[in-house]
Amino acid sequence: MKAGKIYFVLYIVIIVELLVVITERDRLLNEAGEAIGKFKDLNEEQYVQKLTLEIPQKTRNFVVPFNESLRATNYFVSNLIPSGLVSKSEQDSIEYIAELTEESQRNFFWLPKRISSNDKETNPNFYISRSEVGGISNLFLRFTWPEILGKNQRIANQISQPGGYASLNVKLFFQTPRIIARAFDGQTTSLILESIGDNDAKGNAEQYDKVRLSYIYGIQDSTLSDILLKLNLKSNTIRAKYLFGFDYNSLANRIENYRETTSELRDKISETNREILNLVETREENSKDESLSDNEKQQEEESLNARISDLSKVLADLKSGLFVYQQDLCSYYRASVTDSFLSNFSNEEDRIKNRDDLIRAKSDPVNLEIRIRNR
Repeated sequence: MKAGKIYFVLYIVIIVELLVVITERDRLLNEAGEAIGKFKDLNEEQYVQKLTLEIPQKTRNFVVPFNESLRATNYFVSNLIPSGLVSKSEQDSIEYIAELTEESQRNFFWLPKRISSNDKETNPNFYISRSEVGGISNLFLRFTWPEILGKNQRIANQISQPGGYASLNVKLFFQTPRIIARAFDGQTTSLILESIGDNDAKGNAEQYDKVRLSYIYGIQDSTLSDILLKLNLKSNTIRAKYLFGFDYNSLANRIENYRETTSELRDKISETNREILNLVETREENSKDESLSDNEKQQEEESLNARISDLSKVLADLKSGLFVYQQDLCSYYRASVTDSFLSNFSNEEDRIKNRDDLIRAKSDPVNLEIRIRNR
């Protein structure tokens, strides 16, 4: 009787797990369908639109309370609204940055010169709070009158004058790696990159090249290596020129070497994946097989679970081995296209700036003036 109850509970647990898996599968399929549906309405122009940061007002007043007890409730808050992002991955990877101008650094020297939404330790008086919904974040600032009076007497006197105020000027911007939506497979991704790189149809070739390369930095190595494998560079040199713009024959040789070196490894990964899926199907069939006793079902399930666990470890090791080759190929590719692009700049400072822009696209800075008053 007790064994029957145990098997009944296990049966319920399995049913619940299956429902969770099915629900998650449906959610992912819906997301993929939505993403692909959106892609039909997208074109390369939307992939190269500039990133912009919007704030409701660029000049705002902030009244500092005389009463120290109001410190905890009196905040200056400014919304930070990003636009120009294509994928959710880009939105999730946003880093907001606020920098004080040189004059504001001198006047408000006790505040951090630069803050980021990625800061692990935030200043309680000046920080950026990341929002998980809609991509909108907030800049927070707070002062007390005794604090200003004790830190900078000149600024305190300036604020104390009738109609007087002190300006805290902040430069705001955000940066994020360019990432094509994950729902797109490797072939679709390569078509997007090719379209962006079709400079003959664009007026600003340098801008489109920069954005195209930025996306290459945002693509995962596993996806990028799949894209490179699908390209036949030697027989399709026009497409290769759009995508790479450098000596792509050397890259073609590198890709062919990767193809041959990892062929057996990739086959083993596919074979192991299939074997695991077959074992999972067998386990599900056994649970429904009425010809098996409860004891036999339990023994079969334990045996299959052990085999699935062993194969999962083998699969993880195989993928780790493949990752080393993928990383090597993608690093070579990114370095080659980046060096080719940066060779257009003779000035070392320009090369460094443009290299940074390739890795993380940045919005144009927005200047916010906070006029601090005490009445």
